[in-house]
Amino acid sequence: MTKLAFYLRSAQYRMGSLGVLGLLFLLTAALIYAGLSRPQLKQLQASEVTLSQAKQQRKQIQVTPIATTTQATVNAASYLQQFPNVNHKDDALKTIIAIAENNKLPLETGTYNTVTKEAGQVVFYEINLPLKGSYPQIKQFVASTMNALPNAALSTFHLQQTNTEANLIEAEVVLTLYFSKAAIK
Repeated sequence: MTKLAFYLRSAQYRMGSLGVLGLLFLLTAALIYAGLSRPQLKQLQASEVTLSQAKQQRKQIQVTPIATTTQATVNAASYLQQFPNVNHKDDALKTIIAIAENNKLPLETGTYNTVTKEAGQVVFYEINLPLKGSYPQIKQFVASTMNALPNAALSTFHLQQTNTEANLIEAEVVLTLYFSKAAIK
């Protein structure tokens, strides 16, 4: 023990008080690092084992294709069956006219037109309806039309109040109606 004390005193003499303090700081940091890194190393090893097990399980899982071409064709056919046949477009127009009459909205027949566009097996019509009435009437018309015709989409809805005293609103409602081009089976 006396030799150790001799070496420590000689080291203190050579390094000075700050040098010994620095050496103690380095030894303390090394002990703390070793004490904290050992549990982290065990956790890392456990994570690596879990990862390798997950990779093995992934290799064992059989992958099945989502849809084959026949399934895709069946899905497309069932999707197209959701739309009414193009022969029912007159019924849809009659429904729109009846809803407008129920809401006491005059349809100016000279200003609305129907545009036909074909895209594959789906045919769609754009109908421009200029309406004049109160806000609740127009709102009820749009809601009733959307409920009555599930194949309808509201493309444009523009409101403009021209006369504040009369509480009259001019609305431009553009509906797009979608129909199936396929024959009814």
